[in-house]
Amino acid sequence: MQYETEQMLGSTRIPFSPLKVPQQRRGWVTYNSMLDATARLLERTGFAALTTNHVAELAGVSIGSLYEYFPDKETLVAELARRTIREILAEVGDGLRGAVVLGGEPGLRRGVGLLFDAVESRRALVRELWQLPYLATLDEFKQLPKVTVELTRQLAPAFAKKRALKNLEAASWLLTVMVGNAVVHGAAARPRSLSRKDVEETLARMLTTLLLED
Repeated sequence: MQYETEQMLGSTRIPFSPLKVPQQRRGWVTYNSMLDATARLLERTGFAALTTNHVAELAGVSIGSLYEYFPDKETLVAELARRTIREILAEVGDGLRGAVVLGGEPGLRRGVGLLFDAVESRRALVRELWQLPYLATLDEFKQLPKVTVELTRQLAPAFAKKRALKNLEAASWLLTVMVGNAVVHGAAARPRSLSRKDVEETLARMLTTLLLED
């Protein structure tokens, strides 16, 4: 894989990062068209069947133009994952101000609903991205625990003071992993026997017990 190759060669380029980013608006249009095409193909056929040739064809660009930015499909999908994480965080962040104003359990439930909305609107794409073996190496993914700490601080300030939680960093990381997987699977890959309401309500109740109750 590209990541292993770069490690062996001692490359200073961040693994799975584009070779360059556009400097002009026209370049950004092309850049995003390739990411959009990657998203559509990933949803249709999955990662294994995805090829750079198919992406270039669907995006309406030459394979040479694609390779100016992305050396392989792993980098294309990694950049799409970065963009998707940023979009989800922006959507959730915009709505969380209202959740913080509500406070307590109502605010917590609003926050859970926002997470479900953001993931469910991209369910097929998120389901594929979440299976990437290198997702956890991306900086945007690594930042999620820090985002969780801030959201928890605003929605449930008493969480940090719970005596049972001696290591807040570990607790916040685990919370990110648990909630992230619960939302992704609950919104994008839940069993047919469960409705979104069932899963969302149960998760909200579990978080209320963990974060708000003594």
